[in-house]
Amino acid sequence: MSLTLEVQISIVLMMSLFFILITLMNQIKERESLKQLIIVQSKIILGIGLFLMSLVFLNSYYYLISSVICYVLKISPVYMSSASFETVLIEKWFVIICTVLMAFVINVALAYYTRFKHLFIAPFEMIIFTTVMMTLLQQSSLSISSQIMMMAVVLGMVMSIAPSITSKLCKGELEGRTTLGLFHYLDNWLCIGAGNLFGKCHLSTEAFVENSNFKRILKKGFSGVTFFLIITTVLLTFIAYFQGYHEQTRLVILNQLIVEGIGLQVINVLILLMGIGCFYGFYRLIISVYPVYLSFFEKIIPTAYFATDWFYQLQHCRYVGLIGFISSYVAALVTLMYLSFYQVTEIVMPELVSIGLIGVLVSKMANQVNGVKGTLIASFMNGILLTVIPTLSLHFLKALQLEGSFRSLDTFFISQLLDRLFIF
Repeated sequence: MSLTLEVQISIVLMMSLFFILITLMNQIKERESLKQLIIVQSKIILGIGLFLMSLVFLNSYYYLISSVICYVLKISPVYMSSASFETVLIEKWFVIICTVLMAFVINVALAYYTRFKHLFIAPFEMIIFTTVMMTLLQQSSLSISSQIMMMAVVLGMVMSIAPSITSKLCKGELEGRTTLGLFHYLDNWLCIGAGNLFGKCHLSTEAFVENSNFKRILKKGFSGVTFFLIITTVLLTFIAYFQGYHEQTRLVILNQLIVEGIGLQVINVLILLMGIGCFYGFYRLIISVYPVYLSFFEKIIPTAYFATDWFYQLQHCRYVGLIGFISSYVAALVTLMYLSFYQVTEIVMPELVSIGLIGVLVSKMANQVNGVKGTLIASFMNGILLTVIPTLSLHFLKALQLEGSFRSLDTFFISQLLDRLFIF
């Protein structure tokens, strides 16, 4: 589900307090010096601040570039809404937190006593998934205690089983003893499976890049992604401008100064660059202290594996990440063109940058399974799915008299399951 900027910021602040608490407890237990303690905590606080700034800029970019794309394709968009989810999140936050803690206890028990050895340590995803379930169960006749117990059991089992399946599917962990802790598992499995339909490929993405003529470009990683987004933004904005976009929408800044033509380019690109710059700063700072956070959970079950936050899995995927990002982004644009061509009503505008980032993660997994071929096909499939699913889920939720949409097959599947079992 997509949340408003205000709710995103609220959840990030809540999770930052959790992150600070865990790292602080671990540092105190390890009897680290006051200097080291201050350094680590300062990096976390600064990193979170940069991440919040990146959310502001990237949300602004999302609406700007979405309006440009919609004008070019002549579609009337429905921006992803989640009013029903946000109401539940705000009004029942304590119940949600309790459910998440119970689910984590179940996750720990399963990791200790069964062959599913993964601990899910991405709290943001846990809260979002629980909120979806609680919103749907509001439509049922179940008591609040029954809802909590059922949600905790379902979430705890998914947190244990899904990462284990992903690990086996990817022929090992993605980063050390860790795999991806992101509730896009069904999407990822489907994408990886699609990559395997066209035959096996033993050529890894790294080997392909090393032997290609695009080595210099593909080596750039973050800067390559930035370059691609700038080119795409400029191209789309120019197309929209020459179609008369400036006559329909005038951007007013600085004492009624009307910006047209090249001004549209400058504004869009500047907002994008500031968003990416803040995100990169956040990424470098948090990655440097994430081992402190991870080591706390290693002490709970030393033999366990971990499903971590998505940004931790962005490491060591320079080649594959850039290819995955571009492939997912292009797939999303192609899908939007296809939907607009067939005049599909109520198209939910996808978050293209988020689709690209998830494409990076999908491509990293697919590369381990089926090399460069799997990377290209899986990431392209990812772009298609994450563009279509929000539109499909919009109509499903309308039937339940709820306002919102889903971004992943995981939440869409659980909504269908709960609908069949408890709601009607």
